[in-house]
Amino acid sequence: MAGRNGAEQEMMVANGDSSARLQRDGEPRPQGDGFGGAAADAGGAAV
Repeated sequence: MAGRNGAEQEMMVANGDSSARLQRDGEPRPQGDGFGGAAADAGGAAV
């Protein structure tokens, strides 16, 4: 999906997004977990 780049994940991790942290650690994040998925897409589109 748009906006899911490394820099954005780093920013999400810095902001304390546990979903991004799990994904960065290599664990798959469930689709539609309701904690950052939509925010990541919205953030990517806004940049």
